[in-house]
Amino acid sequence: MQFDPPTVEEQEVMVEEAEKGLREVVNEFFSKDEDQHKPFRRMVKVLLPVLQSTPASGSTKYHGAWPGGLLAHTWAVIEGGLAIEQTLRSFRPGVDPNNTLALTRSIIKAGFLHDLGKIGDGRNPYYIDQDNEWRRDKLGEVYTIERDLNVMPYLPVPQRAVWLASQHGVNLTQEEVQAIIASDGPGTPQGKQIIMTFLETPLTMIIHFADKWASQARGI
Repeated sequence: MQFDPPTVEEQEVMVEEAEKGLREVVNEFFSKDEDQHKPFRRMVKVLLPVLQSTPASGSTKYHGAWPGGLLAHTWAVIEGGLAIEQTLRSFRPGVDPNNTLALTRSIIKAGFLHDLGKIGDGRNPYYIDQDNEWRRDKLGEVYTIERDLNVMPYLPVPQRAVWLASQHGVNLTQEEVQAIIASDGPGTPQGKQIIMTFLETPLTMIIHFADKWASQARGI
């Protein structure tokens, strides 16, 4: 499904709302007074400006092919994931509230990280301007990915996201890593192996569906 890109004014509103929403949930669920949460809080703070200028995809055939599209998409996935969790709570009576809080935090972390590899390595961007006029005009490819290995070694987006987390001192559970790796579902070899063989955890199910809903149903 193809969506018309939002106007510049709409983009600005979406980025502003995404930043506000992200800051609010991080402040609510990741206390600044607890040492275990400080690395994630720092990572969000440091990378927010980068997300504000990074597209979520390279082509207008897909979602978020505009500066800041990645932040809007990231927030849409977190927001959708939290909504799914809230809805499913009524079907999970007797769940330990501490486990529920852990799942909420994992949704925020995995949602923030699932496409974070699209920012590049923190110094060099993953998406660069498409300089092939034909591909821009005929295929809608506004951006292309950096292919110069002298600039930045290639890594699939989810794996780079996990690497970025490690660079910021953010510890991830195995479930969080699985959710990040499998967020694109059967569209990637790793996601296909996990999802098509019914090996995904509840967190992975939530992030995968929230990602599909944001990108394919909402076009964000």
